[in-house]
Amino acid sequence: MNRGFDKATIERVARMYKSNQEACAALGITLRSFGRLCRKYGVETPWVQKRRARGTLGPAPAVTGGGQGLCEAGYPG
Repeated sequence: MNRGFDKATIERVARMYKSNQEACAALGITLRSFGRLCRKYGVETPWVQKRRARGTLGPAPAVTGGGQGLCEAGYPG
């Protein structure tokens, strides 16, 4: 059982399904894992896409560095 999902797979699933729950069920992973993968690859989740379409979210944030580097406290992560 291969659990290594690439960016293309996450983008495709996020585009195909209307909810985060349907998308993570299709991949066989938890909501938390799906959210982490979306953040890792800079992919908008179906929930964010729906909110943005309604106009209840602002513009998409710039994705910089893919989550690598130091956090605000100066620790890796």
